[in-house]
Amino acid sequence: MSVIINPGSGPVPGATSVQALGNAQVFANEVDAKLEGPLGTDGDGRWEFRLLRNGRTVDLEMPGIPLDQVRFVGSDDQNIWDFPRLCGRF
Repeated sequence: MSVIINPGSGPVPGATSVQALGNAQVFANEVDAKLEGPLGTDGDGRWEFRLLRNGRTVDLEMPGIPLDQVRFVGSDDQNIWDFPRLCGRF
């Protein structure tokens, strides 16, 4: 028997800050927010960014791998277990 806690929250091998910035910019554009960062890294393949929108701030940790490996859209050829988790703080 296997017990999995927080799937997708582990290290993200092969991640880069450049890719994380590109992913974060796409995310910010899609939610119509201003992007600040990167502000730091967790050292395991995610970089921290700040999103500002309508007077609210959200800190986001974005994986630095290609967008199609981060963005889960629920298509038949995708499996949610294969995607890293985005982490955020409000």
